[in-house]
Amino acid sequence: MATQLSSMLVHPMRIHPGEDVLNVLQEFVRTNDLKAAFIVTCVGSVKRVKLRFATDSEGKEAISDIVENMEICSLVGTVAQDGSHIHGTFGNVKGHTVSGHVMGNMEVQTTVEIVIGNAVGYHFSRELDDKTGFKELVVEKEKI
Repeated sequence: MATQLSSMLVHPMRIHPGEDVLNVLQEFVRTNDLKAAFIVTCVGSVKRVKLRFATDSEGKEAISDIVENMEICSLVGTVAQDGSHIHGTFGNVKGHTVSGHVMGNMEVQTTVEIVIGNAVGYHFSRELDDKTGFKELVVEKEKI
């Protein structure tokens, strides 16, 4: 697949206690009409998060709604106007980590400092992929 260079606009923000990170991100992308958004960096803490783990050898998925104070060790992914694909790693008070696909309920404990990038000239969307059964990323050059 051929790629082309793109400029990146950055949007730093703080998400406040009690807010849901995914909801804030989706609303920010829609409100600011970002066409190809992605997470550049993120630090902070949450008091709950819903994660989906990798499928096992039998094709079964495990989902866990974790309710405990955790530091965000990593948060990466793409955010299209019609959905996101975000993975995270979170550390608890004992220093143990858990990671997976962030499905929601990512409630801020003290703060979340996040920088969103937008690839200028591109458009991200999500379409159902019959092979995976998930809405997967579609990347297009923006029509001018």
